[in-house]
Amino acid sequence: MYRCQSKSSASISSYTRAQEIYNRIDDEEGVANALCGLGKAHRVQSKHAKAETCYMRAQEIYDRACNPAGQANALCGLGEVYHCQSRYPDAISSFARAQEIYNRINNDEGVANALCALGKVYRSQSKYTDAEASYVGAQEIYNRIRNSAGEANAHCGLGEVYHCQFKHSDTISSYTRAQAISTRIGNDEGEANALYGLGKAYCRQLKLTDAASFYTRAQEIYHRICNPAGQADTLRGLGELYHCQFKPSEAISSYTLAQEIYSRILNLAGQADALCGLGEVHHCQFRYSKDMSSRARVLYNSIGSDPGQPSDAISCYSQARGLYTIIRNDEGEANALYGMGKAYCRQFKLTDAAAVYTRAQEIYHSMCNAAGQANVLCGLGEVYHCQFKYSEAISSYTQAREIYTRIGHDE
Repeated sequence: MYRCQSKSSASISSYTRAQEIYNRIDDEEGVANALCGLGKAHRVQSKHAKAETCYMRAQEIYDRACNPAGQANALCGLGEVYHCQSRYPDAISSFARAQEIYNRINNDEGVANALCALGKVYRSQSKYTDAEASYVGAQEIYNRIRNSAGEANAHCGLGEVYHCQFKHSDTISSYTRAQAISTRIGNDEGEANALYGLGKAYCRQLKLTDAASFYTRAQEIYHRICNPAGQADTLRGLGELYHCQFKPSEAISSYTLAQEIYSRILNLAGQADALCGLGEVHHCQFRYSKDMSSRARVLYNSIGSDPGQPSDAISCYSQARGLYTIIRNDEGEANALYGMGKAYCRQFKLTDAAAVYTRAQEIYHSMCNAAGQANVLCGLGEVYHCQFKYSEAISSYTQAREIYTRIGHDE
């Protein structure tokens, strides 16, 4: 219950007490179970080093106790931690080992869960073919064993893969099927997740009225089931929607409220994501109307910035980068650097722009994120264009186009 309500500190306290009791009565398997619970609670708070330690200790105990199911579960927990840190090879290794164990002990649901997790990692690497294959494999298993909740989750994963490839009809179809399944079985959280996905899909197509409707319905469900992380995610989506509608005051208010929720539940990654959203708003429009919300003004005061200054975008992206660095989220850091590059380029600080773009490119390359590399190449093309380096600009844009074509980013 604590975990569902994102009361992570209380959750940690409970699991710690449970671990102490199990230790006292020499129940090793109980200790391992408590460690897995602690690992998940620490991961929610972005305390990845502590989470990794908990899962590794649990895995050792399960291995010693000849409990393969527990060992596989701990490996899946480790994989989640590595994924949060953008340590994709480690994440894939952990999930693949878990899948092998689940296969060996004929645990179909475990196999499907591991495949869904692998799909998520592959999507982060822009390996969309592998991601789609993983989710489809998981969906088939869930369907065979009549696990409707898992099937809906796999459909949501497929929706995200198609969303990344700008396959709008496939995206909407997948999320709609996920919503229908979740509604049928009374899974409120699953329904809200699907509605959130539909909101993103319609926002991408600039069908903003539809997007707002889906986001609002998702927000209502997340609020009713006391899921603050879901509420914050939806507020972030609304921030993007308002940004698309050229409503900077509303966008800033939504992103700021999302950031406050993420801060309250100790979700550093979410805080950083919200800051990146704020940075994008500032990047696109440096001046705002005088009726800016008081909540937005509180944020500006907290970061020592005036809403009319061009440095706002860079300030937000810099803070986001700092948070991503703390939690060792390489992809997030690269995204923040990419945003900084756009902001510097807007101010014609072309040397600074080239420097941060180059650093972002190095990170994206190291983690095999093709989409990120292509975005940065477009940014560098703009820098070179502004510097009248036309051959370099053409080369960058050409490389970006080739990557986009290869990974299916038709737009």
